[in-house]
Amino acid sequence: MIRPSDEQPKRGSGAFEDVVTVELSDLDRQFYGLLRVTKPSGTETDSALAVVWFGSEAVTSESGLAFETPRPLEHWRCRFEDPRLAFEAELEAATPPIDFDDPAIEALNLATGMRRYEQLCRVHGELRAQGRRVQIGGVGRRTHAWGEPSGARFRSLYAISGDRSVTITAVLPSDGEPHGAELIAAHLLRTEAPPELLADARLSTIYDAAGRPRTAGAELFSEGEEYPRRISGEAIFQAEDPSARLRAASFRWSVDGQPGQGGYQLVSR
Repeated sequence: MIRPSDEQPKRGSGAFEDVVTVELSDLDRQFYGLLRVTKPSGTETDSALAVVWFGSEAVTSESGLAFETPRPLEHWRCRFEDPRLAFEAELEAATPPIDFDDPAIEALNLATGMRRYEQLCRVHGELRAQGRRVQIGGVGRRTHAWGEPSGARFRSLYAISGDRSVTITAVLPSDGEPHGAELIAAHLLRTEAPPELLADARLSTIYDAAGRPRTAGAELFSEGEEYPRRISGEAIFQAEDPSARLRAASFRWSVDGQPGQGGYQLVSR
C-alpha cells in the first residue's frame, strides 16, 4: 500500500534513480507539459527535463524546473521558468494512488527495474508567454518511480473524461521479444472509488516517422464482462527529449464515446 511517506525521495547505490514525472494538459488553451526530475544515486545534482507546448510555442529545457509537495498524495506544485515561457501550477489528486506493487501486476515493476505509483490530478495555474498571462485549468498525472532502470521499452497513457478515467502501462522486457510478450496493466478510475484493475487490455498505436505516438486505441475488459470498453485518441502536440529516448504527446481522447484529454509517453532503450 502506498503511504504519504512514499513521497519522500528514495536512495540507493549503483544505477539507482528516483524519478518524479508530472504531465499537464489543458487542450482548451492549447497547453501541455511533461516535466521530470531525476535524482541519480551518488550525486547531489538533480537531472531535470521540461517539454512544454503553448499554442505555436514549444520549449524543451533541462533547467528552470521545481516541484513541491505541500500535502503528500493530495496536493503538489510545479514551476517552470524560461525566457520564452513560464508557468506555475497546482495539482490536486483526483484519484487514490495506483500501486504497481500489486501482486497481480508486479511483473511490470520487475521488467522495468523500478517500483512505481501514479495518481491522476486536477490542475490549475497561470502561464506567462508572448507578453501575456493565461489562466490554465485541466487535468494531469503525477508518477513517482524508484529503482535501477532495466532499459525495457515502456509505454504509458492516461485519458480523463468527466468522472471516468483510464490509465494503461505496457512494458516490453527486451527488444528480442515478440509484441505479444508485452506486459500490460490497465486501470479504470471513477469518482469516489478505488482504482479497478481491468482483466485484460489490448493497446494499438500508430507512430509517426520519428517514432512518436500519433493515434492510439484500446479495448478494455472488466472481469466477467463480455463486451469491452473502448478508448481512442489522436495526438495534438508531439515532442521528444534531446536523447530521443523519451517521446511524448498530448492526446485528445474518446472514452466510451465521451470526449476527454490526457497524454501518452514512450520510453525506448
